[in-house]
Parts: sequence; C-alpha cells; structure tokens
Amino acid sequence: MNEIINQSNWPDFLKFYSAKNAGRPTRLGVYEQENGVTNDFWLEDGLPLVAVDFCSKGEHSAINIMLEKYTHAVDEPAKLSLVLGEDQTDKGLDITDLEGRTTMLRLEDAGFARI
Repeated sequence: MNEIINQSNWPDFLKFYSAKNAGRPTRLGVYEQENGVTNDFWLEDGLPLVAVDFCSKGEHSAINIMLEKYTHAVDEPAKLSLVLGEDQTDKGLDITDLEGRTTMLRLEDAGFARI
C-alpha cells in the first residue's frame, strides 16, 4: 500500500521521516521502462540511512537520499510515496522522477520505531 505525499509537504515530511528512521539499514534500487521492458538496478544493500532531503533551487529540484558513505540524487522528482506494509508499518519510499524512473528506498527491519 502506498500513501502519496503532497508535494507542498515534502520538506517537512522528509525531515520527520529522516529523524524517525536514521540509522536503519536500507536497500536502494531504481526501476525504469525502456522499450516496453522494465529494468531494475539495485544500487546498495545494508547501508544505514543518514537522511532524505528535498532541495529546490529555482526551477531545479532534487531529493537526496544520504546513506553512510553513499548519496543518491533523484533529479526533478514528480511523485513521493510512503510505502506501507499490510500491517501499516513503514517499508520505505518510492520517488518517481519526471522521466518515469522510480527510485525505491526500502528500510530493513532492525527493531527501530515505525512512523
């Protein structure tokens, strides 16, 4: 189940989300469509979350996913969704950019508090 976050709330939501989930182990992947085929690229597995931040300068915006020793930028994000499990626990975020690529941040269960 996904809960779409209103774009006007992204900065505050991501600050709260980062504070609540800092230190949790993560998985990070990107899904994209090319010629009718879905490609998935898994970028990392197990790095702790440092923060997720929304940046906007003029007409350019980005969501930066900062992990221990690695940062991934999603340029020109168009949609941000909170991914919830059937039991309403936080499973991660999906960030879709203007070109249709979806970056999937997944949180590993490590006994951390859930939002």
